[in-house]
Amino acid sequence: MHAVPVSACIRVICFHQTIAGLSVCLLTAAETASSGEQGLLEGESGLLPIQQHYFESGQQKFRTIRMYSIDKV
Repeated sequence: MHAVPVSACIRVICFHQTIAGLSVCLLTAAETASSGEQGLLEGESGLLPIQQHYFESGQQKFRTIRMYSIDKV
């Protein structure tokens, strides 16, 4: 028997109410889980549509916030 790092949400625990059912579900999930690491990415990446719109419009709008202080009278 070997230890497997597991995480299960309440829905999974309630659906698989026996240890046997839960262990099969968690082992299957552990085998199919990916690490998420893709390695070094290469190549070009285009702009998102909102970025394209911003640069093509030619408008340079910046939103700024100003803080004002008001003297109490």
